[in-house]
Amino acid sequence: AWREHPRVPHPSGHFHFNVAPEIGRSMAGYRLGRTFIEEARRRGLPQWHAVVFAGPGRKSTDFFDRMGFEVFDRKPCSLLGPGWTLATIRKDLGDERTGFID
Repeated sequence: AWREHPRVPHPSGHFHFNVAPEIGRSMAGYRLGRTFIEEARRRGLPQWHAVVFAGPGRKSTDFFDRMGFEVFDRKPCSLLGPGWTLATIRKDLGDERTGFID
């Protein structure tokens, strides 16, 4: 439900894509991400964000923490059962390479 969706930062860039396993090693996802970041920077966006599911009993945002993201907001999510949350993660774009995709 929309009431369970966490806040998102503004202004902020956002995009979503899935890469099929058979082309996952082709660097297609990396190239999509690089193109997105370059265009977001060109347009002057200060940050980008994603909304991810975080499961019970584990910190599903650990991968993103290591890449320099921070949790911006988190809300309980009834879609997947007790203990699940939806988390908005964000990262400054800046002018320098910062780890995730760039």
